[in-house]
Amino acid sequence: MSAGGGHVCGLSDDHEPNCWEWPGLALPKGLDFSIIALGQNFLCGVDKTNGTAMRCYGGTMPPPPAFAYGDAAYKAVAAGRRHACAVDAMGGLVCWGDGNPDGNHLVFNSTLPGACTNKTSCQCDVVSGSGALCGTGGGVSDVELAVCQPCTIPLNASRIVVANGRTPTPGNNGKNKNALVVGLSAAGAGVAVLAAVGLTFYLVGLYMLFSFLVCYIFSKRLAI
Repeated sequence: MSAGGGHVCGLSDDHEPNCWEWPGLALPKGLDFSIIALGQNFLCGVDKTNGTAMRCYGGTMPPPPAFAYGDAAYKAVAAGRRHACAVDAMGGLVCWGDGNPDGNHLVFNSTLPGACTNKTSCQCDVVSGSGALCGTGGGVSDVELAVCQPCTIPLNASRIVVANGRTPTPGNNGKNKNALVVGLSAAGAGVAVLAAVGLTFYLVGLYMLFSFLVCYIFSKRLAI
């Protein structure tokens, strides 16, 4: 979505610009834009399939000039009342239309993978060299700014799986878990059965020994 002058335009799902309250704008069918920018009475867009191509429609805007640093893709486009500017992937700047500030030069010779923030708020490390670029953010205090480095996620020991060295078959994790549970359950039941059988034999043995002693003592008394 972009607005300029008294007009508003947006990109459809097919990346084609659709504009409101602009009956005088004639756009060809089949435009495929990734970025658009609106001035007072013109629209400029970057071709989605070819990021190095830009076209403008409406008003008397001249075509955008070429970048001085090769065929780098457009990364940003902005439009004013009767002029527009664009930045390419190499940091080059071009402007065209009324009030051209003599662009076509490198304006960004270094970029950062994030926003500058208070250095003390970084939980892990900071991006190397970001402190020199961030500085103090123009503040009067001595607060150091930097870009925070993403924290490394430690290995969770509870997630380590001990296997038999064979590559698991895709899609059978649930079956393996079920088989393991069933196997352990069966093993536990087997141990319980063996324990019950052993206890039974033990009790039977005690009963036979007790019977033998009773019979022996009774026979001795009869002999007397």
